[in-house]
Amino acid sequence: MSITSDVLKRVAWVVTDDVQVNGTAEVRLAESDGDYVSVDVSNSSDVTQTKLNDLAVSGSGDGSLSSVDSVKIVVSGGDADIELTQVRSDRLSMVRYGAFEKDIDSDNETERLDIYEPSGTYNVSSLSTMSSVFDSATIYDVEYDVIVSAATYGDVQYEFDEEAAEEYDRKFIYRQYTRLALPNVIELDYEGFTAYETVAYPTSRLIDAWYIEGSGSQTFDEAADSSAQISRVSAFEAAGDNATVTWDDSVQDGTTYIFYESWTTSQSDKDTMTDVSSGGGVGTLLSEGGSWLWGFFTNPLGAFSALIAALLGAIKRNSGGDGTVGE
Repeated sequence: MSITSDVLKRVAWVVTDDVQVNGTAEVRLAESDGDYVSVDVSNSSDVTQTKLNDLAVSGSGDGSLSSVDSVKIVVSGGDADIELTQVRSDRLSMVRYGAFEKDIDSDNETERLDIYEPSGTYNVSSLSTMSSVFDSATIYDVEYDVIVSAATYGDVQYEFDEEAAEEYDRKFIYRQYTRLALPNVIELDYEGFTAYETVAYPTSRLIDAWYIEGSGSQTFDEAADSSAQISRVSAFEAAGDNATVTWDDSVQDGTTYIFYESWTTSQSDKDTMTDVSSGGGVGTLLSEGGSWLWGFFTNPLGAFSALIAALLGAIKRNSGGDGTVGE
């Protein structure tokens, strides 16, 4: 036998991109006398590279494979819809898809290892949608969207100031401070968070809006006099009524933020906001240490929608596991 022509020294290279099988499916590399070797392609998207010598010979020939004369796809027990992107048996070595470096012998030095199966990112809607090819896999860096709202994690103070509103055409100035930071989590990482607010209150009534990033332990009074304020008035005006306003599109874990906004309001607005007996108000008033705190939820009547400083982004597991999070 020649070192280059011996068929058993060749590598079967089969790549499936989309597989829908009701039953079993295999790619057969067959000799004209009826003998063949087969590669199972019943599973979803996969790459198989195997020496023909490692595959069992089946069929009606002499029991040995000396050539590959045809390629057949055989489906048993049902129907199949299979997209094959590669079927070859003429190579004498496996196809290398890339390389990575890893310390495999604990000598504190990395070794270069070849990759013979494609690797990359799979985007899935839930872990349950992952195909059987992942049945024995350990899933790392599980990621999902999360909203952290001021209703749960914020420290909110607000007031209605009648005296300061004398120069405006409405009875009160409504002022609101919100202190907010990402809550502590165990074995999870935050990434890509945006602080945003959805406001249905007419932007023509806006007086001021600013925030401070990295406010630390500043009091609201100290924040009001701080030179670190970042104005967002123009963002509110550009967004218009019933819109979502972005405060900060790069919220950092471990950083405390203070958001401030002030609006002109009427007596009717105040009554709607503070009246919880009707079921249509936007908040429940609580008194604690002289500060008025507001537990948020949106006014369904639309007279005054709740001002909500919230954080939106992705949270992911940073340690290995079976895909569950938060345990």
